[in-house]
Amino acid sequence: MRALLAIALAPLLLGGCVFPAQPATGVELSWRFNEVADPSTDMQAAVVRTCAGALVGEVSVTVRDLDDASREHTTEVNCGTGFFSGDDLYIGTTEIYYELRPGTYALELLFADDNSGAPIRQITREIEVRAQIEPVQFEVELAPVGWALGLQNPDACQSASFNFRRADPERDVATPDPPALHGRESHHGLPLDGTQLACADIIPGLNLIDAVRGHYILAVEVDGTSCEYPVTLRTGNFQLDLDLAAPCGT
Repeated sequence: MRALLAIALAPLLLGGCVFPAQPATGVELSWRFNEVADPSTDMQAAVVRTCAGALVGEVSVTVRDLDDASREHTTEVNCGTGFFSGDDLYIGTTEIYYELRPGTYALELLFADDNSGAPIRQITREIEVRAQIEPVQFEVELAPVGWALGLQNPDACQSASFNFRRADPERDVATPDPPALHGRESHHGLPLDGTQLACADIIPGLNLIDAVRGHYILAVEVDGTSCEYPVTLRTGNFQLDLDLAAPCGT
């Protein structure tokens, strides 16, 4: 696959020049997605999200020769084709390879939402191609977005707990044994780590919560009754309202 891509792009990106007696020159691209730690907490090792975990589908890759504006090429690739976990920082990591003659180039990557196809992040980098294949890795930081948990009628229960977690760590996270989510409480101090609370201590209203885009589960237990709610964060406008008199619809 990588060899075919290089041959297909060579006439455009190399401008017809052939270097039969020289080794190949160009770039090999890869990327990964890092959860950004809450700066108010102790910093932990970066948690790497997969493409599925970051809700990224397609990636538009544009290679532009800065010495010749007419030489530009854009390729649409599946995010997984260029994903690397972080332990594979060497040539041969991915299939995203462009054969380029030595010179200065701009690389522009546009990451698209896996559901709507809307652009969610654009990164541009200038590179210098020399007499070798240059591995270029992109570290894409996933900043937290906000969502709201609305609680009603806390006077109708005795005890409650809320556990906010990643929906499917094996699918969504590439880091082995990832730590728990950062900042597992709301802006108003509501614990989201499964801590048992007296309902009399719960303040009704909206609790604002930060988490990076992705799939989550909010597990709720009220007076011994348990249920789970899916939470998918894309743009930060998600809100979940719970009536503690009947949190599981009963």
